[in-house]
Amino acid sequence: MPEKQKNLEVHFDADKFGSWYSWIVPHKKITAVGAGSDPSIIPSEKIKTNLTDWCKEKQFNIENVVFEGAPINYDYQGYEFNNKYLIGDAAGFASGLTGEGIFFAIASGEDVARKIVDPLHDTKNIAKILDIKRKHELIENSFRLSKTLEKIEYNLLIDLLKIRFIEKEVIDLVA
Repeated sequence: MPEKQKNLEVHFDADKFGSWYSWIVPHKKITAVGAGSDPSIIPSEKIKTNLTDWCKEKQFNIENVVFEGAPINYDYQGYEFNNKYLIGDAAGFASGLTGEGIFFAIASGEDVARKIVDPLHDTKNIAKILDIKRKHELIENSFRLSKTLEKIEYNLLIDLLKIRFIEKEVIDLVA
């Protein structure tokens, strides 16, 4: 993979990755580079081609690199089915906007564990997750109205995140 990078980077490019993004994440000994996208919007092979092209544009040495991918389930259909429970990605708790799912997996796992022990447990974490997912779906749907609007929204979001006093408000909107 690419040489060790110093900074975390997130790049939005609607043409290459639809309503998702690409990233550069430095670790101790390696740098992880990747991209996410909804394959119903951009087919997986096209995402791989776009990621390869993007890596070349960034001048990363990607010879002998094996690209790996995995689907993220964000199609929530419920978590409780009689005496069976689903948490995290299995329940579709991941965000279709960001791909984030680790926090949702932990929070939903905590609620489900407590519900198993106490069937009257109020699943506040799951309610919060579903509220966040609703907000994310509204944003996602607005991106899908048109490519032009999607680019404008992305650029506006990126510009807003650069303004310190607005950054928290934007993060609260999507979190």
